[in-house]
Amino acid sequence: RSKIVGKQSLNKSLIKNGTVTKIVIRLIQFRLTNELVHHIRVHHTTEYNYYHHHYQTSTESPTI
Repeated sequence: RSKIVGKQSLNKSLIKNGTVTKIVIRLIQFRLTNELVHHIRVHHTTEYNYYHHHYQTSTESPTI
């Protein structure tokens, strides 16, 4: 009987920890996504503009 109670409380704590972990992972993913989006916006916009400007005169199309 005590084993079952111990198992139940263990499951409850695991669920709690799982929820916390999920939230933390969400926050990390959210931050990473924001940073990634910002990075892509900053770097690839300038890169794209460069390529676009550079290849405008030639018939080649830029591979991005």
